[in-house]
Amino acid sequence: MRKNTNFVLREIYEKVILMPICFNDASNEPIFLNQVAATIWKNAERCTNKETLSESICKIYSLAEKSSEENAVKYFIDQLITMKLIYEF
Repeated sequence: MRKNTNFVLREIYEKVILMPICFNDASNEPIFLNQVAATIWKNAERCTNKETLSESICKIYSLAEKSSEENAVKYFIDQLITMKLIYEF
């Protein structure tokens, strides 16, 4: 997977923020992330597709298979792809 290079992750006063670095199609506003979302962002490039990214996050947080938490992770990954914040190869 690949991150949108028009965004950088910043941690400011214990807040995790995706900051746009230039005008782009995805968003021109900062995006506030919780810790799980930040972990997804940080691990995106280590994975080849959304399934391996989801598996990686579930392993990090010890999430049960087919749990509502796992579904939330998958849904958020899909949102990141839809918003063009991360890309599948």
